[in-house]
Amino acid sequence: MNNISGRYYFEFADEKDSSEILEILEEDNFQGKISLLYTRRPNAYKSIKSEGEEVFIVVCRDREKEVIAGFGVLAINSCFVNGHKKKVGYLFGLRVRKEYQKKARIIHHGYENLGKIISEKGIEFCYTTILSENNNAERLLEKKRRLMPLYEFLEAYTVNILKTNLKSEIKPNRSLIFKRAEESDFKRIEIFLKQLGQKQNLFPVLHPDDIKTKPFYVLYSKNKEEVLASGAAWDQGEYKQYIIKKYAGILRLLSPFSKLFPLFGYPPLPKAGSVLNFFTLSFWGVKDNDPDIFMEFITRLSQALSHYPFFVLGFSHHDPMQRVLRKIPHVEYTSKIYLVNWDKQESKINKLNKQYPIYLECARL
Repeated sequence: MNNISGRYYFEFADEKDSSEILEILEEDNFQGKISLLYTRRPNAYKSIKSEGEEVFIVVCRDREKEVIAGFGVLAINSCFVNGHKKKVGYLFGLRVRKEYQKKARIIHHGYENLGKIISEKGIEFCYTTILSENNNAERLLEKKRRLMPLYEFLEAYTVNILKTNLKSEIKPNRSLIFKRAEESDFKRIEIFLKQLGQKQNLFPVLHPDDIKTKPFYVLYSKNKEEVLASGAAWDQGEYKQYIIKKYAGILRLLSPFSKLFPLFGYPPLPKAGSVLNFFTLSFWGVKDNDPDIFMEFITRLSQALSHYPFFVLGFSHHDPMQRVLRKIPHVEYTSKIYLVNWDKQESKINKLNKQYPIYLECARL
């Protein structure tokens, strides 16, 4: 890999780097109304490597101080693009140790090295997400530079936080069958999600082991004639955590009274210092984008898993299911999806079929 100078050089991380990667991760808190520490305890290296079929952690080392100055991650997964299975790259985890953050060349050359992996692997589509409140990252990445790829804004993405044990706004359909998936359900779920996923861009291609190893739930029509909805309730707390540091603004004033929030349909605010306990609705789909089916599914799922205080699901801006949440009290935060283009000669966005909505796997963000 390329050197910046005699002092700095790039290489792939290995497991012995886990503690340094974790140290750099935990330097960087998300600041806002809620200050969150995003971390990957106990083993940051193993945690990051679990994010894809192939995962490359590129670190920049300082020879003089014998420390990692920063790192970035490329995860490659099979996804549907324009109805076909393709390898898709996801760039995330860009972190620079605080004492090196003014050395912009570290970041620029880091992207140059990630771009070479993209080229060697023949990856046509690569994306990343940036929190809408992260103005510094937007300015850094949107500015055109020689060594940096072109960031093409695709659309907004909203992560939604809902309390469990929802009460449905529609009359429950007792003829429908909701259950935790068992081996006899796996093949039907696989076929169902493949059919829906082929009509969405960036929907993950699921392997049989994905369905066997994750807690999938399924909603059937009467007498189990057909699958109406399915998705996994994915709890990643064993290797990826969000820790509440503090509250600011109105939330700081309201936090002592947050035990009353469920009376109004919102989850209570966790205590500062606590690890958030939740699951993410992942790899999900709904037949015909039927809002009543979706409401039935997430209501029953939230009731079946009411031992969690809340759960999370994400929507791209044009996802037709997003309108369902207008009926449910929830908290949301927004990111921006970018296609990352090293070629710069032709827009990657123009290669996407606009008739297919964007699906991002929320649990992998």
